[in-house]
Amino acid sequence: MKRNQQIFFVIFLAFYQICGAQNTNVDSLKLVLRSSKEDTTKVNTLISICKNEYRSLPDSAIVYGNEALSLAKKLNFGKGLAYAYKYIGMGYYFLGNYSETIKSWQQSLSNFEAINDKVGVSNILSNLGALYANQGDDVKALDFHLRSLKAAEESKNTLRIATSMINIGVIYLNNPKTHDLSLKYNFSALPLSEKLGNNDAIGTVCVNIGEIYFQKEAYDTALFYYEKSLTAFRRSNSGNVPYTLTNIGKVYMKRGDFKKAIEVQQEGYKIAKQSDAKLEMTATLLGMAETYSAASNNKSAIITYNQARVLAEEIGAKKELRQAYEGLSSSYAKISDFNNAFKYQTLLTNIKDTLYVAANNNKIQFLQLNYELDKKETLISLQDVKIKKQRFTQITFIIGFIIAIIVAIQTYRNYRRKVRTNELLARQKDEIEVINKNLTDSINYAERIQSAMFPSKEILNENFFEYFILFKPLDIVSGDFYWFKQNNNSIFVAAADCTGHGVPGAFMSILGLTFLNELVNKTVTLNANEVLTRLKDHVIRTLQQKHNNSGTRDGMEMALFILDLGSNKLQFSGARRPLYLVRDKQLTELAGDKMPLGIYDEGEIIFTNKEMDYKKDDIVYLFSDGYVDQLGGPDRKTFKTKKFKDLLLDNCHLSMDAQKEVLEKTLEEWRSDIEQIDDILVIGIKLKFGSNEIIVNDLGNTNSE
Repeated sequence: MKRNQQIFFVIFLAFYQICGAQNTNVDSLKLVLRSSKEDTTKVNTLISICKNEYRSLPDSAIVYGNEALSLAKKLNFGKGLAYAYKYIGMGYYFLGNYSETIKSWQQSLSNFEAINDKVGVSNILSNLGALYANQGDDVKALDFHLRSLKAAEESKNTLRIATSMINIGVIYLNNPKTHDLSLKYNFSALPLSEKLGNNDAIGTVCVNIGEIYFQKEAYDTALFYYEKSLTAFRRSNSGNVPYTLTNIGKVYMKRGDFKKAIEVQQEGYKIAKQSDAKLEMTATLLGMAETYSAASNNKSAIITYNQARVLAEEIGAKKELRQAYEGLSSSYAKISDFNNAFKYQTLLTNIKDTLYVAANNNKIQFLQLNYELDKKETLISLQDVKIKKQRFTQITFIIGFIIAIIVAIQTYRNYRRKVRTNELLARQKDEIEVINKNLTDSINYAERIQSAMFPSKEILNENFFEYFILFKPLDIVSGDFYWFKQNNNSIFVAAADCTGHGVPGAFMSILGLTFLNELVNKTVTLNANEVLTRLKDHVIRTLQQKHNNSGTRDGMEMALFILDLGSNKLQFSGARRPLYLVRDKQLTELAGDKMPLGIYDEGEIIFTNKEMDYKKDDIVYLFSDGYVDQLGGPDRKTFKTKKFKDLLLDNCHLSMDAQKEVLEKTLEEWRSDIEQIDDILVIGIKLKFGSNEIIVNDLGNTNSE
């Protein structure tokens, strides 16, 4: 199983530490409530009951919280409003209703700000950060946690400072490249937590440190911090013990002591079950199932994964449900129950698509927003520079005029002018450098977003393909892109070359990737030429292209094929791009149609659909024109298509990784000291299954409206 589930546990532990609950006698509070007057004391009593029930009885907690809220509004009790909204949000969180959680916490934040309660502000910002982290939005999470740390430092509250540092460390924990930053924040938080004697904080920071060392495979160090965390959590009685026990079990699992691992994780499950904490129960069950799987006890693994699946479905925990589906698919495959393996693999693909589409919609909007903001800031900065230059010219003229009249002070005036000129030029130089840096940072950020939108290579890995992807953008972002998608029993693969490169090409690639995913998700059955036809129509509509010379001529070229895993059929359709198939050291070229995906003034051509049986060990190549058009060699000419075909045939017997190395080395030797002139994309896929004959059928127009 993948380690991403462990990172989730650590984030959630940080969240628990933030929220924390004190063990008070709820029954005693309810007795006090019966004789309470309609005053602030009653509000505080209702909030205390809500605070103590939000984890075990969230529905009841919300009822008491809303009663406190109504009375606080009636009394105009600002502090009561802030805390009532906070703990109502906690109740919704444990019901899995994250939308209502965010609404409640935003209201709580507004009320804490209104009464200038910096500690409360820091607390809610930290909670919001942890919630967004649990949903996978690390950028927004880090923003909330940094704001929380600032508010905590303004309040000089040591606990809140430590908590914010812990949660910032959790965000940096998600990326192995930032583990050193994570350790820095966690080791800064640990002495503060120990000084306070706050066992919740000590337990959380120690389990986070243990997680980093676990990922570094330093298991002895990881176990040391996990056990220190367990000791702290047992003392705090906060409900976080199950997560630390699950982590300790994983250490024993890695050591091969499966009996001890299961024993520890079962203890965690029992503790979670006693408080009916279903999310914790799900997490501990997933940890046990992973241990059973590692011990090759597939029967127990399947039973335990199913228990986790049922709980995850009940509370709507999609990340845990994804882990359960993945574990069930893998476990059934190990016992050769391929029907169930395929069933859960399909469910896994569907839930990945749900999370992927939602995330990408936000990324596209965020990219567009940042692009517009950066453009406006750049224009404003350039206008400021222009105004300063005009002012400089005026000052220079005045100074020169004065110098011409007042000869007696010429030397002094010249000196002053030089000083002013040098200072102004230095400031202008710094401002221009800042502008250039901001533009470069924006493009780098666009590259990260474009990379995140590229499809997961798991689609090819999970279907046992051997493949390579040679992808060399000319600029930071690229106009070439690749796309994989599995829909039921079909696998879609495409390579595309958009108009231009850099930022314009990147926007076209986002347009193509988004529509391809949307089209395949919404349509049950598609032929290859139907995909291209609909994509072409979408590009024309989106860019508002017309059959005249006044509109935009942007578009893209694409080669696309579909593998039917049930019938062993391969469909191909191309827009100015071909497909090469190598079988038994013979290369077959399937040509694309001479029409782009965009407006075309030379008459409309129907995209054709070509179909063939594919065979085991067939190799399929898709590519943009960047490789064959690269200048180089002694005559500084293009590489040419024939040379490219010969290169593929001469090396088709090698592994796909070795073929990629040959292509890269050949390109660099050919290019020598000549700069790259275009984006370069070459995809090679070796099929590990298929039929034994090759029959190519041109199906012509098979479009269905």
